[in-house]
Amino acid sequence: MHFTKKGEDILDYNFIKTPDGHQVPSFRLSLDVVSSNMSNSFESQNISENEFNQ
Repeated sequence: MHFTKKGEDILDYNFIKTPDGHQVPSFRLSLDVVSSNMSNSFESQNISENEFNQ
């Protein structure tokens, strides 16, 4: 059984003006490893550059 999620949020990396100057937005990405009794092979599919950048 595979669980895959695709985020739909648009992340805003534009500078935010503050009274003290600028604030640079940052985001954290983490990948959780799930242990199972199944084989540990990584399944993937080729995607285009446009699909990657969506």
